[in-house]
Amino acid sequence: MLIVDEEHDPSYKQEEKGIYNARDMAVVRASIEKFTLILVSATPSLETIYNIDQNKYFHVKLKNKFSKTPEPKIKVIDMKKSKLKKN
Repeated sequence: MLIVDEEHDPSYKQEEKGIYNARDMAVVRASIEKFTLILVSATPSLETIYNIDQNKYFHVKLKNKFSKTPEPKIKVIDMKKSKLKKN
């Protein structure tokens, strides 16, 4: 089993001599060697969300947070409809 915590984090990318993304390499290695891969994140990458929607990944959600802090309030803003002030 291989666990990649904070799978969305761009610091997992290698940009010097042989560019690669550690999360992507973990996905390939797990596929080749046939072992379980767990991608962990409170804010998964868009690629991971897409793979969940395509049923390539199995999604497990925690029902409760470790601490009792409330969930953050999220508001979606359509930037096509929102006018920005000049300057």
